[in-house]
Amino acid sequence: MRIYRRTLGIGGSTTDAANFDAVGTFVRCLKSTYPFTLEVQGDGGIPLAVFDGFELGLQFEIPAQGKRFAVKNSTSASEATAAQEIIIAIHDGRIDDNRLVGTVNITGGIASKTYAPDLINTAAAVTATTGGVSCCTAATQIGTLLIQNLGAVAVYVGPTASLTTANGIQLDPSPGGGVAGGFIELQTAAAISVRTASSTSDVRVLRTQHS
Repeated sequence: MRIYRRTLGIGGSTTDAANFDAVGTFVRCLKSTYPFTLEVQGDGGIPLAVFDGFELGLQFEIPAQGKRFAVKNSTSASEATAAQEIIIAIHDGRIDDNRLVGTVNITGGIASKTYAPDLINTAAAVTATTGGVSCCTAATQIGTLLIQNLGAVAVYVGPTASLTTANGIQLDPSPGGGVAGGFIELQTAAAISVRTASSTSDVRVLRTQHS
């Protein structure tokens, strides 16, 4: 890794630029007071990259090996009135440097959320009937709902408000001998019910509510 230190004069003039020859594919700014412009050229002076607003802590990868670098102070009204010292590191690989310290100013604030662990509801046994039985109420967040038919008749699954045997998802009955019947997994926050076309059926439900 090679370190280059330059003092840039007041911005807005090409005479305030500093040029130097160096070889590398990664560039990182180790010191600056204001953002500045960094230009990179390859073999034969071919332009490879121009980074306006380069400043302390920023790093970028050049698409090809840079051979000549030019730095120039910003021309913006708020930053063109003062000279500054800049230090940049140039290397053939990614650069990590524990001297990268400074202050980051953020306008508008940062939205944050605290994520609690997933809440897993206790497994429940529900007896599906011809009139329909709720197996879970509506939730505020989408969660995973597991429904399994253990009974001897088919069960129909769907939204509580509109479920019928004609529009519900059919879960086949258990064939007996301890073998479970139909099973469905839903990703939903809606209220879900189960019902039968005749008789009743033993249904097992497990809901995982994600935070």
